[in-house]
Amino acid sequence: MKAPLACCAVAFAAASGCGALGDGGRAEAMKACLDDFASQEFCTCAADEIDRGFGWLERRTFRAQGVSPNEAGMMNAVVRTCAAKVPLAQWPKSSRKGLRAACKGPEDSCQCMQASVARQFSFREVSAAVAAGKLQDDPQFKAAMKKAVQECPEAFFAENDPWPEQAVAKMAETCMKGDEANRAYCECLAQRVSKRVKVAVIIRVGAGDAEAGKQVKEAMQEISPECSRQEPEPAAPAPHTHRRRRGK
Repeated sequence: MKAPLACCAVAFAAASGCGALGDGGRAEAMKACLDDFASQEFCTCAADEIDRGFGWLERRTFRAQGVSPNEAGMMNAVVRTCAAKVPLAQWPKSSRKGLRAACKGPEDSCQCMQASVARQFSFREVSAAVAAGKLQDDPQFKAAMKKAVQECPEAFFAENDPWPEQAVAKMAETCMKGDEANRAYCECLAQRVSKRVKVAVIIRVGAGDAEAGKQVKEAMQEISPECSRQEPEPAAPAPHTHRRRRGK
């Protein structure tokens, strides 16, 4: 009878040890979650969902990392569930950090971008799209990003980024107004304006920014004489070919 008792004692000790490890990991995971989400209610929800939905080894594997649930792919479903239950006033730090990483401009433009996207696309919606693996294809997310580009273009384009080719072509076509005779002049104008005016400015023009429109107009007026010289000269008159008739 001693052998079975010894086995039970070993099993009990192992279970107790595992439980102790799990408790310690839970405390660290809660700390990481609170630092990220700043919401006790959300993080309590996440901890309960992890306890309910994962085995001891999975829980221990996650908690040993010392990261927020939002930073672990295996916890996407947990984050989605708790985001649906607990409304958040703002995106967690880790998600804002992801947006910040895509920013190419100065800090104020990055903050503008983060605020714009978060205002249009709640974290509940983000977490649902991420859990489904469809964030980049989500129509509402695309619309939010498009709006952010219009509101904060400096965040998406570095100081010396060239204009997109389609923007240069669009300016030339708008200038031509369907008249091919103006092509050389208009293409010259579009190319030179694109070298002088930052791409963020032309994005603001498209969004209806009056000050940006004034800046582009002034640049066009300054450049226009340079391009006017490229307009094709009128054709010379045909030479006089009339010959006198013989005998006259």
